[in-house]
Amino acid sequence: MRISKSLCKRIALASASTAMAVIGLEVALRWFGAGPLSVNPDQRDLWVYHSEFGWIGRPNHEGTLDNGYFKVHVAINSQGLRGREATFEKSAAMRRVLVVGDSFAWGFGVEHAEIFATRLEAALSATEVINGGMSGYSTDQALLWLRNEGMRYAPDVVVYVLSGNDDIMN
Repeated sequence: MRISKSLCKRIALASASTAMAVIGLEVALRWFGAGPLSVNPDQRDLWVYHSEFGWIGRPNHEGTLDNGYFKVHVAINSQGLRGREATFEKSAAMRRVLVVGDSFAWGFGVEHAEIFATRLEAALSATEVINGGMSGYSTDQALLWLRNEGMRYAPDVVVYVLSGNDDIMN
């Protein structure tokens, strides 16, 4: 099938018009103060790209998360999880609880001692609680992580922390 010259001209005109409209919109947005979204540099240091989950905690990293409203110390273990090291092998004498979810589970804005998983472990005897939460994860990312990494910890119980923003963000 052959494309006529007039059709080619119309396609070129439509493409040029669309490009000009997009450029004009960009200029207008910048004029009114809108700019590109950026990642907080503190957060950029705490997370790294992961091809399957999108991102994980930067393994073996410690840093400060300071966003102007709070300033907290964050320690990430070798598996990219917030908190102390956790092995995949489970002690027969201990129950194991795996907490999964988004920033509420991860502990965004709170020190390690104030995280839900840490407090749960302190409240339960003979129970190890692993914090598998990851800031910014939606339910699909949490499920992918649980299936591919979390179940390797052989948890007796999995607690999914469902947050109020999950239905909006998914």
